[in-house]
Amino acid sequence: MNTFYLIVPPHFEELALAELEEKWAIHFPEKTYQVLEKVLGGILIQTELALGCYLNKILKIPTRILLRWQEIKCRDFPTIYQKVLKLNWYEITGHPEIDFKITVHECRLMHTGRIEETFVKAYKDYQKKFPLKKTWEKEGWSTPTVFIRGQQDIFTISLDLSGEALYKRERPLVKHQATLRENFAAGLFYFALKHLDKKDNLFVADPMCGSGTFLWESSNFYRFSKRTYAYEHSPLYKIVQQSAKPRIESTLTSKIVGRDQNSTLIENLKTEWVDLDIPQLWETEDASSPESHPDIDLVLCNPPYDERIKLSMTYSELVVHLKRKYPNALIGVLMSVMKKNHEKAKLNPKTKLSFSNSGIDVEFYLF
Repeated sequence: MNTFYLIVPPHFEELALAELEEKWAIHFPEKTYQVLEKVLGGILIQTELALGCYLNKILKIPTRILLRWQEIKCRDFPTIYQKVLKLNWYEITGHPEIDFKITVHECRLMHTGRIEETFVKAYKDYQKKFPLKKTWEKEGWSTPTVFIRGQQDIFTISLDLSGEALYKRERPLVKHQATLRENFAAGLFYFALKHLDKKDNLFVADPMCGSGTFLWESSNFYRFSKRTYAYEHSPLYKIVQQSAKPRIESTLTSKIVGRDQNSTLIENLKTEWVDLDIPQLWETEDASSPESHPDIDLVLCNPPYDERIKLSMTYSELVVHLKRKYPNALIGVLMSVMKKNHEKAKLNPKTKLSFSNSGIDVEFYLF
């Protein structure tokens, strides 16, 4: 068994645990995992190596997944060097370079630069003792990232299995100045899904769709993420390929509807999303339009925070309007806490989730 640390957006921990439980039952029903710890911004689990690596492909809420590899206790730099030199580095990496990321807290050794130099020297000397094969060069492996976390003189060594942050999906990129990060959008879709009576064949709409992040995550929450990951550039990949793989991919969303007042944006979305294999409707329409859409099951909306783009109505007015416009839908609206016309007392939501989006305190309300 191996230990993995799932980095998740703060305050999304319960949603991430629920996603892990649900998708594990879908893909690995005959296998087991154990939750060791849940803290703000992270979840520690234990399971088989291959399954921990494959979580990169099936989970949408985490930001990054680390393999907790080794722990060493050190109070001086010579001891760090000797202990690092003795580690079996080729278990996790076959590259001549490692990008070390160092953090320390309550340690005797606080100089992160010198800690990094000591790790680099020990790894170089390790390669002199055990010459490295050229597999990394033939297969074009990228430089691995290893996180070193020192706390109370215990240094935890973790291999980054993800590479680029997991919210960086492979999807058509339609630029918009108020884009919501993908794993936030995935988490908010899942949060809404937990409060929605209907669980399949969903019609999902975003009346201020921007680059379409909410709609993309709604369509792909139960599909595999199709991109490369850091563990595929390491000796771990052969072990992973020989073991259990995810079983199926699916979607609960049967139709997406994107509306925005920016006609150029809508035309770009029509063009760029043509390969998405579910029905799509893209319309140029102002959010204040009175036209009713009773066929929609779920509305997800990220209106302007008045930071760069202005909202022409108060949040209360927007909610009342969306309820009229989408009379049969569960409506989710992401709101800035700092916006002057927040008017919390008048909203009366069913539930909410509070977090920080790009440094702005926000609340996602369901109505």
